Amino acid sequence: MDAIFSYDGLLQELETLSRDFPFLRITVAGRTALGRGLFTLSFGSRQNRSLLVSGFSGSDAPLCAFLLRYCRRLCEAYQRETPLYDLQLSRAFLRCGVTVLPCLNPDGIEIARRGPAAGGSLRDFVRKTAGDTPWEGNALGVLLQETFMSPQSSLQSSEAETRTLCRLCRKEPFRQALALTSGSRGLFCRQLGLSQKETALGRILAHSSGCFLSDSAASDKGCGFSDWFSETFRRPAFTIQVGKEVVSSPTANSDSIDQQIEEALVMFPLL
Repeated sequence: MDAIFSYDGLLQELETLSRDFPFLRITVAGRTALGRGLFTLSFGSRQNRSLLVSGFSGSDAPLCAFLLRYCRRLCEAYQRETPLYDLQLSRAFLRCGVTVLPCLNPDGIEIARRGPAAGGSLRDFVRKTAGDTPWEGNALGVLLQETFMSPQSSLQSSEAETRTLCRLCRKEPFRQALALTSGSRGLFCRQLGLSQKETALGRILAHSSGCFLSDSAASDKGCGFSDWFSETFRRPAFTIQVGKEVVSSPTANSDSIDQQIEEALVMFPLL
């Protein structure tokens, strides 16, 4: 995947991944308001699956590219039966699996990258709304993480992207979830009522990612999805935030995101 993420690049990389790794299950979980696909990539056991999600914000393009690179590296290690970070994945994924939704907001990322022209039928709305600040929402200007920050289910169902993610989580019994977002670097989860197992899992992830484990309330950009998942399903959910300086840089690419975070993501489905 090219370091500068684009929707066309995503489609090309998915085609390449499908050809290179026949065991990789690629599906369209839903579509955005502008018709762009929301793709999931799954492999390993259909039981005991973990969910990884990124691309909530218009500025999250490097994180989407990073998750695609992560998928490729996992598949290569699995196919070749070679260890990745000293983990033997070909054995481990007989008992667990992973589903990755690398880009939840392709409309917003394309608008942030190309301007109002990427807004299609909503280009006039985008042009009037954009102003001088970077575009962070979906094509309708809605911040997707914030739709998860209220107990009102109508907020989650108001946007095509969040409807898709909620439907996916209700359809598939994911045993845990992790969101990769931009913000002050850290690992965040809802601290209230954590079980001993969740606390131990958080500490392992914090150690492997090089991040401090903090309450989601301390996140500067919010952890709406992971909090919603934890509260709704009573299962572990975390948000890893990558430093803003990495994501906001004009030259940011997936190589800017350090190996410690990649190692944590490799470990996550196995824990």
